[in-house]
Formats: sequence, structure tokens, C-alpha cells
Amino acid sequence: MCVGIALFVFQKNTSPSLIIVNTSPTSSTAHNPFSPVVFYFNRPPTENEVVFSIKPRTEVIITASSSSSIVLSPKTMFQPSVTYQITANTIPPFSLQFETEQAENNTPGWNELNSAAHQQYMQMYGSQDEALADIRTNIPIKQPGFEISYSYKNNTYTVSLLAPYESNKSAFLAWIKQKGVSNLNTVRIIYVNKQ
Repeated sequence: MCVGIALFVFQKNTSPSLIIVNTSPTSSTAHNPFSPVVFYFNRPPTENEVVFSIKPRTEVIITASSSSSIVLSPKTMFQPSVTYQITANTIPPFSLQFETEQAENNTPGWNELNSAAHQQYMQMYGSQDEALADIRTNIPIKQPGFEISYSYKNNTYTVSLLAPYESNKSAFLAWIKQKGVSNLNTVRIIYVNKQ
């Protein structure tokens, strides 16, 4: 007869609970439909620790703008004159509600410079942002000679290169440009040589 003993050791989580301490915009305020929404936390969120749901459904690009904040940027714009609700799965859940302004220049609080800057940015980098978002949804990516991972916390792509390193780095650069990322000066990339 065999007697088995199972020993379970639980490590206490010393990180404080993740709490949203501020938002931009704040709840129940008007918001420029071209502008992103920012959530500020009491500590840096770990990767995939927080999930957002948006009603009505809207495609956004999620990035970390600093160690303790996350930015939700609309792929094109939020719909004008619509009430949005964004819920984060913190404990307890956090809900932000705001109404977007009309998209006419005479709307009080409308920022023409912001609109022009957004249009200029989209002309220069809009397709690149879409390409990067597509890459992030397929992480981790394994290709012959290199692997790609992504950190939402640091908004950084890590490219692990196999030998020969320079040749595979060139292969990665050709691959990412073929995906539609033409200006790597705006992308945080760390290269790691794997043994």
C-alpha cells in the first residue's frame, strides 16, 4: 500500500491591490472624440493584469504611457455625441462614463489644434499603428531566426535573435517593414542574443 503526501506552499502576494486613482477624462465630463482615455493606477500594472471593456464597442490601441498609466487610443475616433462606458476588471471593478463632444469646430471645448494634430499623426503613422496592433495580437511570434514578445507595461517589443545575430536582425527588420512598420524610430525594440 502506498501513501502519498502532497505539500502545497502558497507564496503571499505582497503587491498592493491594483486601484485606479484617476482618469482623463474624469467621469461625467465631455471628451474630445479624437483624444485618448488615460487610466492612472496606484502602482504599475503587470502584463495582462487589467482588462478593459468598452460600450458601445470601439476599437482602441492600448499602450502604457508611463509605469503607472495605461492609454486607450481610438483607432480612428470615438463617435461624437455618444455616452461611453469603459469598465476595468480591477477589484472591485472600476467604471468610467463620459460623453463625447460633437465634431464641429464651434462646439464649446473643441480643440481644433488637437484635431489637426491627430489627422497629421494618422497620415504619418496611422497604418503603422494598425500594423503594430496586428503584431501585438499575434504575440508571441516565432519566425526562423528570431522570436518577438511584447510588454504592455513598458510598451516595448523584445526580439530574441538566434545566431547568426546580424543576419537574423536584418531578417527581422525586413519582416517588420513588410508588415507595414516603416518608421522604427517611434517603436521601442530591445534585441536579445539567444545562446
